[in-house]
Amino acid sequence: MKEWADARRVAAEKPAFNERELSIVSMIAAGVDNYAIAERMNLTFHTVKFRIGKMLEKTGESNRAGLVRYAEERFLIE
Repeated sequence: MKEWADARRVAAEKPAFNERELSIVSMIAAGVDNYAIAERMNLTFHTVKFRIGKMLEKTGESNRAGLVRYAEERFLIE
């Protein structure tokens, strides 16, 4: 029960991802590279890199694995 309460507290501390960011982080978690993400979302490679950079800033994480961990800890992705 304490873990669940801690997870809810953590979720309230930092901002969540918007719908497009959730799509990106879900694909990152699935092992999809930036070029494939861009193709699947009909974006440019540079736009994907920019969005990932903004997500890193928003969350305080330092890499793609950190973004996945951040989303999993907050139950945003499975």
